[in-house]
Amino acid sequence: MHRDHLVNRSSAAISLPWKVRSSMLLLLFLPAVAFCAPNLLRDPECDNSALSPEYKIIEGPAGHGSLSQFVEDATWNRCLKMELQSHLVNEKGEKNVNFGIRLGGDEDGDGFPCKPDTVYEFKLEIRGKAPRAMLNFYTWDKLPTTWRNRSKQRTSIHLIRPQGTWTEYRGTFRTGANATRAALGVQLWGTEKPGEVLEEKPGNYLLIDKIVIREAAGGLFSGAADALPSLNDAVVYIAPKAEAWDDVKEIGGFRDLKVDQPARLKTTVKVRTDDKALLFLVRCHSPKGARIKADCLEDGSGAIWTDDLIELFFDDASGKRQLNQFVVSAGGKRWMGDGSGRKRVNYDDWQAVATITTEGWTAEVTIPFASIGYDKAPNEGTMIRFNVGRQRPLGLAGEVNPRLGSRVGGGVVFDNSSLSFANGNYHDKKNFAALFLGTMKPYVDKILATAESEMDNPQVSAIVKAIDLQFPGQALSLLNELENSVRLAKLARKKFIISRIPPSSDPALPFLPEELNEPAQKIVLRAAINEQAPVVLALANMTPVMEEYRLILTSGWERQEPQHEIWTEIPGLKTADGLRFPEDHISIRRGVAFKDADTEGHGRRYDILAELNEASTVPVPSREAGLIWITFDCRDVKPGKYLGQFKVIPLNEISRSMRHQTPGYHIESAAESFEVELEVLPITLPERSSMPFNAYRTAFSDHQFDFMKQYDCFMYMVTPWYFTFSFNAAGDLTATETRPFLQPHLAMLMKNLRANPSTANPAIMLGYSCYSIFKRIIVPKSIPFDSPEYWNAWRNWCKGAAELLQKHGLGFDEFTMEIFDEPNTRDFPIEELRRACVESKKAVPEMRLMLTSGMTCFEAVKDLIDDWIFTYYRALETDYRQKMESFRAMPGKHMSIYACGTSMRQDLYRYYRLLPWRALEARCDSVSLYQFMEQHPGADFYRAPRGGVTYTTPNGVIPSIRLESFRLGLTDVKYMQLLEQKAKGNDSTAIEARKFLKQAARNVAVVFSHDPGKADEIRAKAIDFLLRLAK
Repeated sequence: MHRDHLVNRSSAAISLPWKVRSSMLLLLFLPAVAFCAPNLLRDPECDNSALSPEYKIIEGPAGHGSLSQFVEDATWNRCLKMELQSHLVNEKGEKNVNFGIRLGGDEDGDGFPCKPDTVYEFKLEIRGKAPRAMLNFYTWDKLPTTWRNRSKQRTSIHLIRPQGTWTEYRGTFRTGANATRAALGVQLWGTEKPGEVLEEKPGNYLLIDKIVIREAAGGLFSGAADALPSLNDAVVYIAPKAEAWDDVKEIGGFRDLKVDQPARLKTTVKVRTDDKALLFLVRCHSPKGARIKADCLEDGSGAIWTDDLIELFFDDASGKRQLNQFVVSAGGKRWMGDGSGRKRVNYDDWQAVATITTEGWTAEVTIPFASIGYDKAPNEGTMIRFNVGRQRPLGLAGEVNPRLGSRVGGGVVFDNSSLSFANGNYHDKKNFAALFLGTMKPYVDKILATAESEMDNPQVSAIVKAIDLQFPGQALSLLNELENSVRLAKLARKKFIISRIPPSSDPALPFLPEELNEPAQKIVLRAAINEQAPVVLALANMTPVMEEYRLILTSGWERQEPQHEIWTEIPGLKTADGLRFPEDHISIRRGVAFKDADTEGHGRRYDILAELNEASTVPVPSREAGLIWITFDCRDVKPGKYLGQFKVIPLNEISRSMRHQTPGYHIESAAESFEVELEVLPITLPERSSMPFNAYRTAFSDHQFDFMKQYDCFMYMVTPWYFTFSFNAAGDLTATETRPFLQPHLAMLMKNLRANPSTANPAIMLGYSCYSIFKRIIVPKSIPFDSPEYWNAWRNWCKGAAELLQKHGLGFDEFTMEIFDEPNTRDFPIEELRRACVESKKAVPEMRLMLTSGMTCFEAVKDLIDDWIFTYYRALETDYRQKMESFRAMPGKHMSIYACGTSMRQDLYRYYRLLPWRALEARCDSVSLYQFMEQHPGADFYRAPRGGVTYTTPNGVIPSIRLESFRLGLTDVKYMQLLEQKAKGNDSTAIEARKFLKQAARNVAVVFSHDPGKADEIRAKAIDFLLRLAK
């Protein structure tokens, strides 16, 4: 059964369908999916320099339709464009259309690797001029991905009527039992019928953007819940306690690394135990006569990675390591790691012997329980998560077809496989197999006991009846589903649910993120001194009526005064020895739903982050969720663990009792609480980033300046429209009058700039497009263009503007004049733009000149431009990057990259959080985002922002979720830059940290830009390095 909805950015908000399971009135929040799991597409917004191999025409002959990358004029937004070029005509002369593209593909062919019999969710935005389109999906059961191996089926949406404005569509599809790859399809089709005109015409097109495809998660808050799941058998091995290998069962069934299909080479495993260790016997079969590569000569050497080898992976029982990795080469040499990229060094704790045979090679490996995190030998029946991988080098990529292997690394083709399908990543523990010591019965009994109270639920009872220990793999899959079903049954009876969610969760309404399936138990976060550390929560109202919830962050009950009898819950957090986290450094805001565009039937989303009211309450409509954003301001806070509780009190629920206790009161009510632990680390981030933020706006009051400083804003704009000088016929200045706003604005700007100096110059940007404004608005029409008098007037305008800025105390290094913003060479030829730069430099040689975008003018003006702001979405193009690098290498130049989208629906992670990372990867001096406030600050809440990431009111400035997402990226970069400063010298940790930093920015901004967890992962590693370096 499909659960989906269409969110039309030109249609009204969607009402939620509710499905009721007959046994328990289980209310399913079906259509609201947070889409926070990794996207299976790597270029979902078509931002790469060329059309990604993920997108391809898959149906229709050549010339029937085209697929290209398209750039929208107004916003520079990149997207896909599929366009019908011609009709097909059959032998009867009838016209028809059958033009389809696939969304999903890689170097191995059509589609992305998928799981069989699995539900996938998708969303994408479409606009265009086509009367109709179909959303299908394709699957392939094996490689190569030819049409013979392909099947096409309908998605849950199937038929759509494209709109003229961007419209978001969401739906699901389920892969077949043998599917190994899948792709989403968009198709234009139609057949001419007698007496009717074919609706589809050449020139019909669709624009497609913001494509997300991901595996659906089950649960109450998901689009993938089924009455009874379709399960694939888990990989289960029951290891006996045995003296010899003859008494141990051998298992095989290895799977390819990337595609869930049988491995090319046979590999088998035996496992047994003794009192202290796990013992493995792995047999690696090879083609007859094939060379077994065993060139590594010592333990711990990186040379092992080009050998034939096996890898044993284990979850860590102590929780101190991400995982445990043991590698053995065909020559018997070893390597070990913990999943962090670091190798471990205690090789004396485990043993391995390798033997090359006529059939291949074998490895006998002994892994003590202590080496995988156990203090003592675990009990019989303990489950250990593990996997076994195998690598075989096939030869150089230039000599061996890469399709014969699983991957290419260092110019070598490798064949990789594993006991449990790793889905391309050996380190992903959710793909590990299960190893039971002796028996799985104790584990089974424990899970069945939790289900006893829910046996009247047909789904729970059906799963229990289906469990058969004769088939341990299927039994474990059913037990996992049983645990989930019992948990969800209990969850469905709750009045409200609160869960922590990623800051990049899609805040579009309806808002019911899947993390609500896992209610908060304890919130743990780490932050550096001077960091603004966020915690984001979703609060779902499960009742049939509107509810208001009071939110309290408390460090416990205390008497405020010793002489008072009254106990009070003290706001905030404190350490075990009583050190308080400053109460005024904690802000709790709620998401306010707002339109996402000023078009008919716009969508809605949480974006405004408003402070809570005096009662500290949040209203949540029935069967919906609210968004809560908590920020811990760690400026000047001492290191330590600050503890407290977050309490949620529903105001409409009955309190059953309240009685005194010491300390405080014991209250029986519907209120819930969970622990909060904030560890302020002994790491001090700079208050100001060395990669500051150009927000393309200025402030108009002291409180706006103060607000901008909180976000590392370093550049304030002064508009050329205010410099309304007068000229005579010769182009000489006759008066340097300005608009009345300019002088007081400059005075306020200078006061705030001097009170809190910027970390970077230029701090003032005279813009936008000074030359364009001069030509179109300021110069008298009586002065002919390109005459000596015209250029004299331009030189005098530049002099007058520079003198006025200097009069207010600005030095030449403190301001820059943006000569042009995104120049259009059709209206302003390159020769004219260069002339404007030359004349400006003649007039005021010391004044800095800025250009935004305008790469067609690069060679003509690169010597004249001092500050260049490049566009981020072209920064990976080879020619574009070479020009950026050559500009950065010139003395005295300042380089930035910018994003200028105007849609509120930009991806919070890819667009906002990753922009500072993109600037870091390109080695820029600053990062620029259009824009901090709207062009018309008095817009208040009358209209939706068109790029602005704050909301200005007469009383202050209100942040948006988009701005806070951007600040997360700025903070990430502060960590990277601090680590770069600290990783000096020849200490092994410093050397390792520098190696990490060489790849960190590229991994986040480029290689894994589709993975919303990568920035957090890399930040966590940077913190680990900083702590180690501080020891």
